[in-house]
Amino acid sequence: MSSTTSLDFIPAELIVYIGDFLEPPSLAAFARTAKRYSQLLTPQLLSQWLLCGCDMRRWLSWKHTKHWESPHIIEYFEKSPSDIYRAYCCQTLLHRFAFGGNLCLVKLMLSRGANINAQDKLENTPLHWAASEGHLRVVQALIEAGADANVEDENGHTPLGIAIVCKKSAVVRYLLDSVQYAQEAILRVFSDEMMEDCTNSDIPIMIFHALKDSGYDFSSTDASSEGYLLSATSRGNITLVQLLLADGSDPFQTDGWGETALFIACSQGNIELARLLISAMQAAGGDPFIANGNGMTPLLQVMEHYHVNLDLLKLLLDSGACVNASDEFRIRKSALKGPKSVFELLVDRAPSLWTSDALESCLLTYLFDLAVLFDTNTDYFKATARILKLAISGRVKVDVSSSKNSLVNHTPLYFACQITHDQIRASGIIRSLLEAGADVDIPNGIGRTPIHNILKTSRDYQDRELILTMIKSSKNINQLNEDGESYLHLAVKYNHPRAVQLLLSKMSKDAMFAGNNAGDNALHYAMETGNTSMIQQLLKAGESRSG
Repeated sequence: MSSTTSLDFIPAELIVYIGDFLEPPSLAAFARTAKRYSQLLTPQLLSQWLLCGCDMRRWLSWKHTKHWESPHIIEYFEKSPSDIYRAYCCQTLLHRFAFGGNLCLVKLMLSRGANINAQDKLENTPLHWAASEGHLRVVQALIEAGADANVEDENGHTPLGIAIVCKKSAVVRYLLDSVQYAQEAILRVFSDEMMEDCTNSDIPIMIFHALKDSGYDFSSTDASSEGYLLSATSRGNITLVQLLLADGSDPFQTDGWGETALFIACSQGNIELARLLISAMQAAGGDPFIANGNGMTPLLQVMEHYHVNLDLLKLLLDSGACVNASDEFRIRKSALKGPKSVFELLVDRAPSLWTSDALESCLLTYLFDLAVLFDTNTDYFKATARILKLAISGRVKVDVSSSKNSLVNHTPLYFACQITHDQIRASGIIRSLLEAGADVDIPNGIGRTPIHNILKTSRDYQDRELILTMIKSSKNINQLNEDGESYLHLAVKYNHPRAVQLLLSKMSKDAMFAGNNAGDNALHYAMETGNTSMIQQLLKAGESRSG
């Protein structure tokens, strides 16, 4: 038995069921294969199909009613008057054919007296469903037949509102051109809720022109209080913003947080909108760069964005934005830790950020966080390196040995030599500090110097080279810490043989064997660690001094 013949013996109900799963092209092929398929939609079978249409699969399959053009189907709906008034899962046939976009069956239902404004359980009319699916010809037929375009569904949406939400531009344009809407009705669909998803369509522009045609004044106080300019800006709709500004919308209108449209554009990194709004605000004679209710300016907003827009930052500076005194700390911090291009731009354009006092304070604070708070944020290394680069270049005068911002006389070099968690980066900072002229001999309040710290914390070869560099530049190699320990004590204790050798070459015999607060000298330390070579090194140095 061939597959074609076998299909003719399948029960009619089964073939209808199989057809539910097929898209129109496959369904057409199936109909050509099954000789009886076009005759299967008998009144009995069709009624059963209609009444079972509540589950999602069958509900979506109603979209396929657009292709119901069989003479058998047309004949069925012409001869079954009861179906016009029956509720199929809380909807009429007119609802379902409007949803499917079948103009022929919609007109047939209307000609037979179907209730054009009937509402389903969601209070949608056939016009709602046709508008939601963008079936323009069906919408036209319903409107021409007298459908009420102002009926609201359970969410308060009219067919126009539904078409806007579903981004059906052609339907929106037709309804605005064909229906005499009251100004209030158009204003409702111009609200944020209805325009939320229309950023990239021409729908907001249509609504704007419809409101203008109705006589609405966008320059009025009422219009400003509605915040249409703010909404258009937040949606990134530059054309609508241009229209609103050209029609007199106040560019200084603010939202509940005191933010202007410019602030919103800056928060989104939208340079074209920002340029447009700055121009409008300056033309109006006001300051575009005023702070919002929390004291944040557009410039600060751009600087603290997770991805600083360099072109937008340049635009603000070129347009006259200045760094407020209250913003200096936060902007400086963002510049020091942010992209190199942003840092260099602000070094050139915002000199108030780079005072000696400010940079010395930052230098000490960042190194304190790295050394004492064990902050692992590499941005602190980046910021510190940039400050030192400014100091070394001479562009800004920075006292890299200043401890005036420390309660116990700690210097930046003191903290840098105390960093243990990232010694490679710490070594780079120490080298830059030394290049910038940092003093290695300044003790803190208890006598500990940067050299004491680096002898204690250094482990790798690079740091050991730094130790030698610092010892060579020291003018007081006999400096003692709070425990009475000299550099030699710590060099022996932490096994720095080259440092020991260098220190011994510079020290007197008395200094070599001076004891700490407990009376222990460097030889005691070597004996405690069992370092034979270090013991021999110390004894040999002592003998040479005796000779």
